[in-house]
Amino acid sequence: MLTYHLGTDDLARVRLAISPMGETSLSLWSLVLGPMGRPYLAPWHENAMARRDDYDFALLTALVSPSGFSMPDFINPPLRTTRPGLDDEYELIANTRTDLVVRDLTAICDGLEPRPEIAALLDDPANAGRVVADALRNYHEVVIAPYWSKIARVLESDITFRGREFGQRGVAGLFDGLTEGIRWLDDGTIEVTMSCDREDESHAKGNGVVLTPSVFTRRAVSWRYAECTQPWVSYPARGAGLLMGTPAVVRNSALCDLVGGPKSDILCALSEPASTSELAHRFSVTPSAVSQNLRVLGENGLVESSRHGREVLYRLSETGRRLVDGADRPTRSRADWKHEYTH
Repeated sequence: MLTYHLGTDDLARVRLAISPMGETSLSLWSLVLGPMGRPYLAPWHENAMARRDDYDFALLTALVSPSGFSMPDFINPPLRTTRPGLDDEYELIANTRTDLVVRDLTAICDGLEPRPEIAALLDDPANAGRVVADALRNYHEVVIAPYWSKIARVLESDITFRGREFGQRGVAGLFDGLTEGIRWLDDGTIEVTMSCDREDESHAKGNGVVLTPSVFTRRAVSWRYAECTQPWVSYPARGAGLLMGTPAVVRNSALCDLVGGPKSDILCALSEPASTSELAHRFSVTPSAVSQNLRVLGENGLVESSRHGREVLYRLSETGRRLVDGADRPTRSRADWKHEYTH
């Protein structure tokens, strides 16, 4: 278990961030181990395996330890901003200090003889960082980039939700519910339980903590750096199950009686933030039909909105969430839903 101690200054520097290279690195676990009970990753994994001749499959899979529990920390460089660019992260990996490269590559051998790909890197440690960075960059372009717009939307939606929890409930509200592997204690301590047997305890020393959602991890993951005391913890993103497909339309019969079928279904659909166009696609209706219902829901304090780039994302207000939570939601067909909009 990892234990991070946060002071008052650290609590003021809690950041939610998205790391393109971090997602690329975390995906290596899914590349090696497969979807592991996550059907939303099956199309991605199938494509990644079909195109393994287009990137250095042998080297990248060797970066996951034989136990499957760890990978080199240096391939997830410390985040300097909440939205780092892929080029910036690439350069940080490529220019990693040689002693850190050797430390991390040795650690992922699990006490066994290095795999041939790792042994080759250890034979030339001065260039190993750039070799790995080049392999990750090419892998991202082939395997991650085609899905990045969908992945980024899930991550942005998660951050929107977490930011609201932070604003309404404070630090405890932010850390509660990230994942069962992350525990917040009232004395300013974060306990991170991972699948490996790694033990460590450190103080953030005013540097704060950075949290990154991920569609590729099922548990809490944290990284360590020799000269960086800022804790970085990745956690499973909310709504990752929506990544590769359209969710089933659901109906809350009690809520339907109260606000009507279409408005009830929109409220249920907004368990994760969504845009007008996404809702229209989901229910096979026009955006204007969705907009009319969103306007009424917003005027009655059940839905809130915020702009992200060119899009406006809608989400449940606290009142809307209380209205929806805990209700029975039987599945309903798109055809029935569309019929109510047009009649």
